[in-house]
Amino acid sequence: MRGHPADDADAVGENHDAIDADPHHALIAFLREHRMLLFVGAGLGVDLGYPSWESYLTALERELDDESPRLTDPLDRAEWIKQAFANAHRRDDYLAHIQCTFGPKADVPYTPVQLALLRLGFRGVITTNYDPSLEMALSAENHAGERLPCTPLDLGDPRSFGVFDFLRLAARGPTTRFVLHLHGVHNHPERVVLAASDYRERYGDFNAVDREGLPIHRILDDIPRKVVWTLLVTYPTLFVGFSLADPALRHILRVTSADFQRGRYLDHFAIVGAESRENEQQLSTAWGAYGITPIFYRVVRSPGLGTDHSNLATLVSGLGSEIGVDLGLDRIGALTDRMLEL
Repeated sequence: MRGHPADDADAVGENHDAIDADPHHALIAFLREHRMLLFVGAGLGVDLGYPSWESYLTALERELDDESPRLTDPLDRAEWIKQAFANAHRRDDYLAHIQCTFGPKADVPYTPVQLALLRLGFRGVITTNYDPSLEMALSAENHAGERLPCTPLDLGDPRSFGVFDFLRLAARGPTTRFVLHLHGVHNHPERVVLAASDYRERYGDFNAVDREGLPIHRILDDIPRKVVWTLLVTYPTLFVGFSLADPALRHILRVTSADFQRGRYLDHFAIVGAESRENEQQLSTAWGAYGITPIFYRVVRSPGLGTDHSNLATLVSGLGSEIGVDLGLDRIGALTDRMLEL
């Protein structure tokens, strides 16, 4: 049974103290109370065969049979690609490529790690990905519990009726009815956020900053900005599968920090792979600048063998054990499977 609201306020204060002493303990406290959002990036879909942003831009260039100019900003590179398709009168090819690339995987529609994360019990699930793997995993869970299938929500849909429902359901407690796609869904590729112009249309000016590095454009003047700001202000959030490459995400995080002057105390966490203690220190500084506390797992990189992220499954399984939830992950089995693949 939930206590008096004052008890919740005390819990928040305790979590702030815990951040300084033990970030892992603070994360466990939030998970036990089912107060968090899960925010999923592209890294969690790579095992299903979905591309990272960089590799997808390369695939689009191959489809064009042309390379973009040497542009250092990936958004500018994506913009050049999008315009090159338009100039070649191949807009339909561009949209079809997005839809086909990020459609559902017939044989393995979601990964054990995705399903395990969802079983931790979040207020809601949001993603910048276009693919449907998260809602397919939640639908499988809902079917087992005789609940309604999980539905994708596109934040760019002109009719935002379902987004309102998502916000209200998350306010009541953990919901598995929807996955909110911030940057679009594969079957509506015309609304996908990929290029610089797409980002500007959805998030406004996300580049201009003042002398202190804080965003100048802080007006919440359309639904996408209002929704993302509301979610990140209202709920502690666990980021998984992210780098810090998404400029819109960085912008919104800076806005919330500037609006409330809380520095790194935003009660957001990220599960992040690191190759060494030195790497952890570097990443802690980078994530901390956006008010996010990283929780690390060890990444092993071997010449000729690639990069091993199997410790992610171990970390997630450990989170489940600490909050008393069986996530269905076989830690040893996952490691053995990875070794056989290598």
